[in-house]
Amino acid sequence: MVREKIMNKEKLIKFLIDLTEKENTKLKSDVKILKSKLKKIKKEYEEQEKAFDDLLKKL
Repeated sequence: MVREKIMNKEKLIKFLIDLTEKENTKLKSDVKILKSKLKKIKKEYEEQEKAFDDLLKKL
């Protein structure tokens, strides 16, 4: 009985480790996607800022 409890605990620990690793992988992927989107937004903002500055110079 003690042996079964130890085996069950080991299985639970392995399951939790696997689950954590999967979640970490997903989070890393989400971070990459968000960084990419942020970079794109930043580029668009800089382009709009430059266009606005150019427009102000013409006035």
